Amino acid sequence: MPFKTGPLNNTLKTGYFGIQKQGSLNWEIVSLVQNATIPDSLRHIPIGQMIDPAKIGNNGYNYFISPYYLNGYKGKSITNAAYVMLDNRLAEKLRLVWGVRAEYYKYTEQRNDLNIKGTSLFSLPPENKWRWLPSANLTYSPTKQINLRAAFSNAVIRPELMDNSKFFRYDPMFDGLFGNEGLASTQIKNYDFKAEWFPGLGEIISASAFYKKFDKPVEITYSLSNGIGFYYIKNSDEAKVYGLEFELRKNLGFISSYALLSRLTLYGNLTLQTADVVGTYKTKGPDGNDIMVSSKAKRNMYGQAPYLLNAGLQYLDEHFGFNIAYNKSGRKTTLVSPELNNIEYENPRAQIDAQVSYKFYKNKFEVKVNAGNLLNKASVIFKNTASYEANPDHIAGTSDYSTRFRLKPGFTNNLDDGDQIMFSQKFGRTYSTSITYNF
Repeated sequence: MPFKTGPLNNTLKTGYFGIQKQGSLNWEIVSLVQNATIPDSLRHIPIGQMIDPAKIGNNGYNYFISPYYLNGYKGKSITNAAYVMLDNRLAEKLRLVWGVRAEYYKYTEQRNDLNIKGTSLFSLPPENKWRWLPSANLTYSPTKQINLRAAFSNAVIRPELMDNSKFFRYDPMFDGLFGNEGLASTQIKNYDFKAEWFPGLGEIISASAFYKKFDKPVEITYSLSNGIGFYYIKNSDEAKVYGLEFELRKNLGFISSYALLSRLTLYGNLTLQTADVVGTYKTKGPDGNDIMVSSKAKRNMYGQAPYLLNAGLQYLDEHFGFNIAYNKSGRKTTLVSPELNNIEYENPRAQIDAQVSYKFYKNKFEVKVNAGNLLNKASVIFKNTASYEANPDHIAGTSDYSTRFRLKPGFTNNLDDGDQIMFSQKFGRTYSTSITYNF
């Protein structure tokens, strides 16, 4: 709804959003067991041979369904949200877009069976049914080509239904048992300041600083219990992320009047970021009993890298075009753990993609040739098993759990000699061709 304050135009918007979800899953866990009369020659063979039909029977292996295992999940959730937004022209060069979103969320667990023996750490955390999510974006434009912007916003990420299932299953990616302890919603507060310049059509040069505060961020976590490693989805207590971001997209025609340069465009994006994460974990105390400890680590969150770099060069004329893009991210956290020597990372990996195109027949007929992952660098997942040693200053059960281990002199969190490589794979180069005709 438009309205005016003097000569300045303003806008009021409001709206509603609602969604209901319901999910269910039934499963049976089938174990492969040895019969008592199995010969020694079959006891220690690969699982691929165990399931050979010729080896299934009274003198080999059999499939077994335990009567203990319960096998069902059912849940539902409802979300209702309404918002009010105002777009105010405070002055000719000053614009404020602000508002609030009120969100109601309710999750109902209707059935949630436990499929492992013993006790479970699973517990649904308390959830605020109502959340008020304000936001504001203030933009000052000293010229038509320059914006100075300060922004604040709130967001909530809800767990999906099956994320809160007690179902504990084998995950072939981790080669271990994978489950969760009960997830709460994650609320994110974003603050950023950005300066941007638009020197020409489709061009931008910008720099920004940002700060994000996460309440109960979700991470995939590894923990040891009785010598056995378990993988689970878990809320950390909180996290803070600080960063800088730079963006460039500029035609090179400003260098000289040479026609070739006016057809070339340079583009890129660089993000630098760091984080502090606080989590609470279960471990053994000095007396051997389970205790809950806090870990305050200066580390990247799950899935986060300290830097992200994208750069490319594009050429385009009436018929011919090409684009080459370079992408690289820093050491990405792929699995977190209260023990710093059990955190897993993906080694930095660069990638180059390219595309060549040509238009025929009055530009109605176009052929594109694409080449992806030309460097074909391996994705290497590792953990710093050789880089850490026990910290003699750590007091079990009393001090910050993240100080239990410390880096050895001369070692880093990068892939050093002696560190354990958990996974390594080359994904291969890809080539494709597309043909388009526009009538």
